[in-house]
Amino acid sequence: MQAKIHLKNLKVDTLIGARDQERLKKQPLIFDLVLLYKIDSAVECDYLDQTLDYSQLTKELIEYVSHSNFHLLEKLAHELALHLINAFPILKIELSIKKPLAMDQIADVMVEYALSKK
Repeated sequence: MQAKIHLKNLKVDTLIGARDQERLKKQPLIFDLVLLYKIDSAVECDYLDQTLDYSQLTKELIEYVSHSNFHLLEKLAHELALHLINAFPILKIELSIKKPLAMDQIADVMVEYALSKK
């Protein structure tokens, strides 16, 4: 059996950007995630340690991103997905990263990325 958890509008401040002026201070990124995982053990025993602990995953994401130093959203998305899929019992991760301060003329820029466990 499988289930999905959706995490929406998680805000994390980090240093990101390809241009010099972007790298002067941290800026907010907004994350949405869809996590596919197995629930066989969880539905049998009803214990947190038998399922995907999204609280721990959220803490890990915040820690990873807030200490990262990428130039591109695409690279951050790839490395974050790899990190989370290897650290947690995730079968597939879909994530989007919005960069609301990317340009004055647009509300935000968003990259969408997906990765499945092999």
